[in-house]
Amino acid sequence: MSYIRERLAEARNGDPVAAQEVFDFGYHVLQHTRRRVGIAFGLSNEDAHSGEFRVRDRLYRQLDNFLANGLSLRQRAQAIRRKRNRYVPRPSDEGAGGERGLLWQLHQIGSLDLSERQIRRILGGR
Repeated sequence: MSYIRERLAEARNGDPVAAQEVFDFGYHVLQHTRRRVGIAFGLSNEDAHSGEFRVRDRLYRQLDNFLANGLSLRQRAQAIRRKRNRYVPRPSDEGAGGERGLLWQLHQIGSLDLSERQIRRILGGR
């Protein structure tokens, strides 16, 4: 159980010191307006995954640079999805540049098979 959960439970039972700690912690959290409440109170660990999502999204956007010009957002997302699904890693891909290097990195971080819609959103669509 997280620290704040323990203090909340104690405050509910009438402990004035725990209630003051909860109040102080809440005040501190409100000073960082960009943080989500669940993360700030330690009820969620999205911070741990957000870095991985940023890396994954960056790699997908870089793959978009290797596609032909003039494709619609949907066509680009479909092409990237096909490349990702067909990719078979080779030992030589680890240090490779270009498309195979990007696909290898996606494979290494364990990126899940994303839908076309998810890829479109990553590429900047709706």
